[in-house]
Amino acid sequence: MKRLQIACCFDKFKDSLKARECGKAIMQGLGQVNYDFVNIPLSDGGEGFLEAIKKDQEGNYQLDHVQVRRPVRNSDLMITVPYFRKQVENNFLYVLEMATVCGLELLKMEERNPFNTSTFGLGVVIGNILKQHGKKDHIHILMGIGGSCTNDAGLGCLKCLGCVDIELNGKLMSSGEVFWGGDLINISDILINTEGLPFQYENLTIDIACDVNNPFIGERGAVHTFSKQKGATEEQREILEKGMNQVAKLIQRHQNIDISNLSGAGAAGGIAGGFYSILNGQVNLKKGIEMIGAINNLEQVISQSDIVFTGEGSYDHQSEGGKVVSWIAQLCKKYSKPCIILCGQKKIETLPNENCLAFDLISKFKLEECMSNTFECLAQLAKEHENDILKKRQGILN
Repeated sequence: MKRLQIACCFDKFKDSLKARECGKAIMQGLGQVNYDFVNIPLSDGGEGFLEAIKKDQEGNYQLDHVQVRRPVRNSDLMITVPYFRKQVENNFLYVLEMATVCGLELLKMEERNPFNTSTFGLGVVIGNILKQHGKKDHIHILMGIGGSCTNDAGLGCLKCLGCVDIELNGKLMSSGEVFWGGDLINISDILINTEGLPFQYENLTIDIACDVNNPFIGERGAVHTFSKQKGATEEQREILEKGMNQVAKLIQRHQNIDISNLSGAGAAGGIAGGFYSILNGQVNLKKGIEMIGAINNLEQVISQSDIVFTGEGSYDHQSEGGKVVSWIAQLCKKYSKPCIILCGQKKIETLPNENCLAFDLISKFKLEECMSNTFECLAQLAKEHENDILKKRQGILN
């Protein structure tokens, strides 16, 4: 009997299982008697971005660290932030995950308030990287920005890097002063400083992996879509939105760039829009899954597989909008491969295309067991539906 090639291309199951462990669960569930596996953990740009991108076809990245302060006001505690680097001749590639610097999971529940958080620490990390290099070096930074605790339009980071000088109520902030989300409402001007650190590197490129397509402001913007989950009250959301509108107007005035409705600009509390407009020409906004897919030769892996597994904690309408599952499903359709979606909970009945099957843990296991023993539950789910999966493959072949 021919050994079938199986590709495991999962996103994380949030709060319960990392993407790589999801793939291992499928291996355990199906066993390795009749199957060969390739396990490629994925991320749409949020938590798990480092894990998903650290291995490519040319070898592993070197792991480095930098110390920064926690991203919340009135905290002097330091955290260790990991990042990956790789050098090929005079080309330097870095991979950062914003969630490790100013992620929501770094804060206690009572600390979560986007008025009191800042992307300043991310500026420290980027600055640390740039200062290691000569001004002519080719530096390429890949940055996943999902899972943040911030809503400061990236100004905390950009100010730390010296790219902007900010006036609050007509008064210029001092050079070492941290810009917090709560300062947005008091912005009277944003002055672009062309002597800022990133501007000194003519061969610097920053690719931002956006996990959403939300604009900078408005009903689908950064504030109204994401700040509630970061701890903002209804009153605070209105104040933050006014501040973000002011930022958009000032950027339009000084940079002649309208980020108000720019797709993806609202990602991570507006940092995507802030970076794109102020570091104009050095920054690209990209889909995280496409970025990771290119590095891991994901399309080639799927084209050479017999069965493809994917999934995430919750399969819902967001899964259809450029997330990991929808991207894998598209590739499976392109190469006529069965796409098996295993998830914690299936909240919609529609499937991305006719090549897909979807099964969820909650239909078989109690919620508490799904959360506490996700690995074993996922392994059992794969084994239970093995015959369904093989029939699906045969149906596509016929």
